[in-house]
Amino acid sequence: MKRILLIVILTLSVPGIMAQTEHVKTVHEQYQVSENAKMIVDSEFCDVVFISGNSNEVEINIQMSVTTKKEEDAEKYFDRWKFNMEKNVSGNVVLNASLRSKKSSNNDNKTKCVVHISLPQHMSVDISTDFGSVQFDEHLGNVDLELSFGEFDANLLSGEKINLEIDFSKATIRNHIKQATIELSYSTLNLESIDNLKLNTSFSTINLEQVGQLQTESSYDKINIENAVNLIVDADFTNVKLDHLTDNIKGTFSYGSCEVENFGKQVKNVDIRADFTSVKIRNMNGVTFKTVDISSEFAGSKIDIANHLDFANTKTKKDYITKYQKTNPNATGEMLFIKTSYGSIRID
Repeated sequence: MKRILLIVILTLSVPGIMAQTEHVKTVHEQYQVSENAKMIVDSEFCDVVFISGNSNEVEINIQMSVTTKKEEDAEKYFDRWKFNMEKNVSGNVVLNASLRSKKSSNNDNKTKCVVHISLPQHMSVDISTDFGSVQFDEHLGNVDLELSFGEFDANLLSGEKINLEIDFSKATIRNHIKQATIELSYSTLNLESIDNLKLNTSFSTINLEQVGQLQTESSYDKINIENAVNLIVDADFTNVKLDHLTDNIKGTFSYGSCEVENFGKQVKNVDIRADFTSVKIRNMNGVTFKTVDISSEFAGSKIDIANHLDFANTKTKKDYITKYQKTNPNATGEMLFIKTSYGSIRID
């Protein structure tokens, strides 16, 4: 095993009234790894940056910096950090980075710790981070992330398994990824493009540009989607807005809203069941359905159907139940089913 340990301490003067000085301490480790090795990171109060390469080495560079008036004060700050790095018996590289004392941590902007990890591009990464950021440029391996009170930024993730658990944080994923499972709470997710996404969220904001298959359980969220092929939604106290639907949507909604701006020409099935929820379809783009079954129950529920739609004149009403029902064997789509209780339906 090739292993190199290098520690460097630098002192830089920073002009100012208080004659503050920036002190920097660096730690370096390097390991040879096999094809099936995994990178395991457990850190807090650190920013972790992953850099993918073509070698069979893992290189870890840690830089701590602190601005103080006295060098001995800087040493006290550095001594609070604890780093354990090893290549374990399974061949995995393990890094633990933590503070021995949380007092005067980097929350007061006096200290900063940045970890750069260069690793093989297909290496699996398992990382747990609190009060720090995690950044990937382009990585082809699997990623399993737990992040709290931080920020996640990925330019490109191409692994077969992407599992993210994010709390009280912001996550941004650019470019196209194949599939992911994401749990989100009290956070924001911005995702550019994905084929298959399983999403479990609460008290969060989700912005998706392009999604193929989306299966989501949501509560107290705002979900904004530009383009989707197939959606399965189970939402409570959540507002869902979709700009363009290509194929199918199946959703159960309570105490929220569901708004679809545009149907694609190939939409096949719409199945929406809602309680205390507003359902709006803005533009059906001439799509017709072999079976139409739209209904509202109980006083206070309301249905507005645009006159130009082929089922607009099928309205019936009995005992607080309003229905629009029609069959059309020559229609392009299969089924339009919307049912609401104590809510509203509007189709333009």
